[in-house]
Amino acid sequence: MKDHFAVLEATMEWITRQRESLISHGLTLDVDPPDQGRSKTGISLAVDSSDRLSQFIVWDTGEAQLQLADVPSGEIHVEHREITSDRDLEDVLKTLLSWVSQR
Repeated sequence: MKDHFAVLEATMEWITRQRESLISHGLTLDVDPPDQGRSKTGISLAVDSSDRLSQFIVWDTGEAQLQLADVPSGEIHVEHREITSDRDLEDVLKTLLSWVSQR
């Protein structure tokens, strides 16, 4: 039987490890930690630069949504993902950071 990937714990660990570095690079972070009072428990992470916005929402089921927005052009990109491993989580967070770091 395959072990269940603890996506919420892994996401919160990543946020804890990366928070200071991201802030020192001029990015802003807004985190809504897990709330156990809902049918699906999830985390919302927003990481923004001066002209690029991102939001990553992941639920304990592994379902995830990544929203990327470019403020000057009004461009918005939405991706639905399934996070079942550390590799999946690393990939989506790398995409998020790459987006907000572009100038």
